[in-house]
Parts: sequence; C-alpha cells; structure tokens
Amino acid sequence: MKLSIEAKVAAAVAAAFITLTAGAIAQGQTKGQTGGQNNNEPTNNPGVNTQMSQQDESGRQQREERRENREQRIDRHENVEQRQDRRENRRQRQERKQDRRQRQQRHQEPSATANPPSS
Repeated sequence: MKLSIEAKVAAAVAAAFITLTAGAIAQGQTKGQTGGQNNNEPTNNPGVNTQMSQQDESGRQQREERRENREQRIDRHENVEQRQDRRENRRQRQERKQDRRQRQQRHQEPSATANPPSS
C-alpha cells in the first residue's frame, strides 16, 4: 500500500508533536511543575506584601500621571485647533470685507461716469 506525500508529511508532523508534548511533560515533572503549588498563590511574607503594595501604589501614580499628561496633550491640541479656527475665521472676515469694498467701488464707478458734469 502506497501512502501519498501528504499522508507521510501529516504522519511526520503528528509524530513530532507527540514527541515534543511528551518531552514537555517529562521536563515539567522533573522540575516539580505538575500538580501541587504553582508559586502563583498569595504569600504571607510581610516584606514581600509591603513591597508589592508599594509597587501597586507606584504603578497607580504612574498611570495617573500618564493620564494627566495625555489630557494635557489633548487640551493643548484642542487649543491649537481653536487658534487655527479663529485665524481662519478672521481671514474669512477680512476677505468678505475686501469683497464688499470692491463691490461698493464697482457700483460707485459706473454712476460717476454715467453722469458727466455739464459745463
């Protein structure tokens, strides 16, 4: 019976996976990591608990400072945007004023030439 190349590759991958899994289990047993305590439980050592609470407080302060800095950056960015908006509005007002003056000048010029002074 001939096996296809895909079947041979699949068998080799499965064998490698089984070997690696067995090796990982054996390594865990020799290091005492399977079953029992996993060293992730709370400790009763007051020195460690004090250090951990200080680290928690320090972390909280750092997070608070980062949040405040982020808010200040956002505020500065908003202020910059507001200044840009005001400048743009001012520029638009000046352009409208200038356009109004030009229209007024155009309306005044033809009336001055339409009625020449009679002598």
